[in-house]
Amino acid sequence: ALAATGHRRAAGACALGWAAGTAEFARARIVPGPRTREEVTTMLVTSVAIPPAATWHRLAGAWRHRNAPAWRETVR
Repeated sequence: ALAATGHRRAAGACALGWAAGTAEFARARIVPGPRTREEVTTMLVTSVAIPPAATWHRLAGAWRHRNAPAWRETVR
């Protein structure tokens, strides 16, 4: 959306931030593993897919339960 509205630098900065976050997430998942070619490929693909899927589910849950009453006591 930023690039489409002429904010190319902002779009580039956002893309760079997303790529850095994804690389950090992938690294954290790859380092402890066996690091075979198949494992690394799987970790890279799923590291790209997990954040958008998690965001989608978080927003869908918030929307679905938008009218839910607040909890009466603080949850720790």
